[in-house]
Amino acid sequence: MRAVRARARLCWKRFDALQLWLQIDNETREKRAGIQLDKEEQEALAKRNGSHEKPLKGEAEIRDIYELFERGNLAKRLVTASEFKEAYNVLRSYSVQQIGQVLTKLGIAQETDEINGTKSRLRLLPMPQASDSDTPF
Repeated sequence: MRAVRARARLCWKRFDALQLWLQIDNETREKRAGIQLDKEEQEALAKRNGSHEKPLKGEAEIRDIYELFERGNLAKRLVTASEFKEAYNVLRSYSVQQIGQVLTKLGIAQETDEINGTKSRLRLLPMPQASDSDTPF
């Protein structure tokens, strides 16, 4: 038994971690991104994981507004989250922060612009047109 332990210690001392790293580096040099997912795989993974996420507060309502936009009843404009909230009665019970989180989760980009000397965070969002009095929200 002692001979086995002595041999094991001897093998461990001969192990060269640098040599192992160099071998791994040499064998994987051509395909560095081998473990990274491409765009299609990332989208499939996000879709699969999305079915397990708990929806954020107000997410269903904002998705409904976007479905209405896709049907052609609304036009997109650069507005703040507060203006978006004021345009739809269904969003009145949610805070601007909650609405912003939902919009970020849905991938709606935010840009900062200076209007009348104040910085505003604007997003391209579907808004009812001035003549829309029949908007169901």
